Amino acid sequence: MKTPERETEKGNRDVAEDRLLELCGSVETVVYHNDKNQYTVLEMNAGNENVTVVGAFPFVSVGEELHVYGKWSSHPSFGDQFKAEAFERSRPATTAAMLKYLSSGAVKGIGPATARRIIETFGGKALEIIENEPERLAQIKGITREKALEINTELKRVYGIRELMAFLGAYGVRPEEAVLVWKQFGEGSVGCIQEDPYCLCGDGLDISFSIADSIAESMEKPRNDDGRVQAGVLYVLRHNLNNGHTCLPADKLCQAAQRLLGVELSDVQDALLLLCEHYQTVCVNFDGRDFIFLKKQYQSEEYISRRMQGMLQMPPQSICGAENMIADVERTQGIAYAEKQRDAIRAALDKGILILTGGPGTGKTTTLNAIIRILKEMGERVFLAAPTGRAAKRMSELTGEEAKTIHRMLQVDWDEQDNPVFTRNERNPLECDCLVIDELSMVDSYVFESVLRALPISCRLILVGDSDQLPSVGAGNVLGDLVASGLFPTVQLKEIFRQSMASLIVMNAHQIVEGKMPDLSRRDSDFFFMP
Repeated sequence: MKTPERETEKGNRDVAEDRLLELCGSVETVVYHNDKNQYTVLEMNAGNENVTVVGAFPFVSVGEELHVYGKWSSHPSFGDQFKAEAFERSRPATTAAMLKYLSSGAVKGIGPATARRIIETFGGKALEIIENEPERLAQIKGITREKALEINTELKRVYGIRELMAFLGAYGVRPEEAVLVWKQFGEGSVGCIQEDPYCLCGDGLDISFSIADSIAESMEKPRNDDGRVQAGVLYVLRHNLNNGHTCLPADKLCQAAQRLLGVELSDVQDALLLLCEHYQTVCVNFDGRDFIFLKKQYQSEEYISRRMQGMLQMPPQSICGAENMIADVERTQGIAYAEKQRDAIRAALDKGILILTGGPGTGKTTTLNAIIRILKEMGERVFLAAPTGRAAKRMSELTGEEAKTIHRMLQVDWDEQDNPVFTRNERNPLECDCLVIDELSMVDSYVFESVLRALPISCRLILVGDSDQLPSVGAGNVLGDLVASGLFPTVQLKEIFRQSMASLIVMNAHQIVEGKMPDLSRRDSDFFFMP
């Protein structure tokens, strides 16, 4: 066994920091393993001693032989560790290692007792027989022919994952990414990739296009291959989702894809036509210009449009006597609402949909508190939500009511590709009469679609935000688009209230929105400029 020495002299340490060391040995114990990110802590027998190794090790089992490449580090609580950056594995070579491996539960259907009987019967050829002559396992007590075939299938599955990791690892794909590929394509993963390397760039995988290109080049596929060009167009659209764009103008899309692919513009245009024909993309004409959506983004935006317009046509029942209710709140709370604030409260009670916008210090929370108070006095169940934990906590503090993150309210779960799936939807709607969402500028199209799908029929919807803030990280500009449509009752609060004028942050925020220079001269407030 080849074991790197722990450097004790400073000169040796400096050299070691510049190169990866190699550690070889068999896995003795898997101390910890995280299925989500594959982070693993294991003990490895590296010759004369057991060594703690940490890193990403998908599907590692006791008894396996590993070649690990990395560097030594010192953990404040756990001492010296070998931090792995890459690794290779081989099948257990000795009968003792095979017994450990099979006893560890690495192959479903084989426990410690069965493992011992297999090794006693077949010795060092045990794994070879399980893989190539599984029917011979039936001669062992307790193993039927059906169980033998199940064990064979399971071993092939385990080694199939490893074959995939080795195949993709040669092109720079990380082990955790290879696991996602396996989850999507299963035992036929390598075959799928060899047939179409660009399947790696699809939804839920998002492996770099350059890696898929490298695999395709090694198979000598032509650069203008239809599959490659179509995959390039889809890749540009997906890449731009990360920049917040739900769609792209067709001409810009084609130019960007041509630069990425290095092919003729006509090749890209032909590929786009085929993608639209097969409904992988959707072309919509706005003001004489074609825009291209990915199918999922188009469906999301179309659903939002239809559902919001449906809510206008079938609003919840109006609450009469709004003026008297506003006067009661003013009297009990010692507040005099500005006219715009009164307009917002009336719209929420009468129309059932309200978009309430305004910069800092303009009284959005004061207005919202009045709406919540009146609705609760009328016996309505009011839910409050915000896109982030911090925003939900602040909402709770300012309103005195419980507020949840949108994901928690919709009871998020995760599918096999670690994509969010909401259990609250059309079949399992929210149990509320009014939903208030704060910080709507941070909500993307997919999340807002999910909110609308979980919204009960005739539920009030109050959307609060500042349209001058940056849009959401995810694709879409929900608040800005709803306001720009002019279809929905919208109240924009502009007046800065006296108590907020003491904040230079508030004053400068409004200066910037109006295109004016902020005041950088003061040092006695909550905003100051430091060169």
